[in-house]
Amino acid sequence: MRYLTLVGFCLLLSLQHVRADVLRVQSQLANMTLEQKIAQMFMVSLYGTQLTESEQAFLRDVQPGAAVLFGKNIESP
Repeated sequence: MRYLTLVGFCLLLSLQHVRADVLRVQSQLANMTLEQKIAQMFMVSLYGTQLTESEQAFLRDVQPGAAVLFGKNIESP
């Protein structure tokens, strides 16, 4: 019985953290424009090992949800 009480307590704590995360995300979404929300759905690839000025401007202006790096983007570990 104690084990079930402990599991229930841990589940309750976990749900409280999930609720806090959900509230944080909802707050962030409420403050985003439609354009920003749509941009978050895009994943972009970059060329080379350094960002060009145009790539920097693109990432700053569009703010995509993710940027993928491949082996060609990395010179050394």
